[in-house]
Amino acid sequence: MSRRVEVTTGSRLHFGMMSFGTPGVRQFGGVGAMVDGPGVRLRITAAESLLVTGEQAMAARRYAEAVAQADWFTHTPNCRIDVLTTVPAHVGLGSGTQLALAIAAGLNAFFDCQPPTTEQLAHAVGRGRRSAIGMYGFLYGGLIVEAGKFDDCQMSPLISRVSIPCDWRFLLVRPENRQGISGETERQAFEKLPPVPTETTAAMCQEALLGMLPAALQGDPAGFSESLYRFGQQAGNCYAQWQGGTYASGELTKIVAELRRQGVAGVAQSSWGPTVFAVTESPGQAEDVLARFRRTAAGHRALCEIVHPRNHGATIVVYTD
Repeated sequence: MSRRVEVTTGSRLHFGMMSFGTPGVRQFGGVGAMVDGPGVRLRITAAESLLVTGEQAMAARRYAEAVAQADWFTHTPNCRIDVLTTVPAHVGLGSGTQLALAIAAGLNAFFDCQPPTTEQLAHAVGRGRRSAIGMYGFLYGGLIVEAGKFDDCQMSPLISRVSIPCDWRFLLVRPENRQGISGETERQAFEKLPPVPTETTAAMCQEALLGMLPAALQGDPAGFSESLYRFGQQAGNCYAQWQGGTYASGELTKIVAELRRQGVAGVAQSSWGPTVFAVTESPGQAEDVLARFRRTAAGHRALCEIVHPRNHGATIVVYTD
């Protein structure tokens, strides 16, 4: 009898972190959401040794080898992993976390291991060191608020997860041939950035808990959008010393302004960019905004995509023949 596992994920939008650098308060924390594309899709089948093919194969192999060293994983990972699709790397969509967790969860299912805890799954592939939005998004989907943490070894606790109205759409926009920062450069940025004032953290917490969450629960796109925009500006200002302003470049600033001029209030930068996203209340509004945006100077050379909210976690399907 042969065995096959297929894993499919979405992408993570990160609205911004609420705290870093201030002693005595939780570090990082933040708000984010999962959307259904672009995403990771991979297939695991039997093989005599570990073989990884497809997009970002080298990274996928590193994650598989890391899983093999985890305490909860008790098998030699002799299998073939075909990475069929991936999320573009370093554009603010959580590509590394989604690929890493898809590998870890897929191997766990393929070898029928005892399910690891959330912390074990994340630590096996080195995720969740700062933000855990992508981790909780992989598991549950939806709109996510995490609390931040006092200890680097901790996993930031999940404060709330709610579904996003299914009629809403996210318009993803990013300039061609641009990437955000990651890895060692990101670590240096957090070391050099000034601490987030506690007043700013309090204002962002208020937007998350009294603005975005209840608006999503009540299906209030106008309330959600205005709160998202304010949250994004507050978050972006925390990085202004590094990225030169509220957004990662002058080009992104123009994209945000143009989308808002088209009548979309809820526009923000995801993580370090360069992806900007806009929230619309319906598929029709998303199509209309996209058509008009593409006719503007800001939209001429931008990569644009309309995606659905993803209100469920990764799908992991085991086939036996």
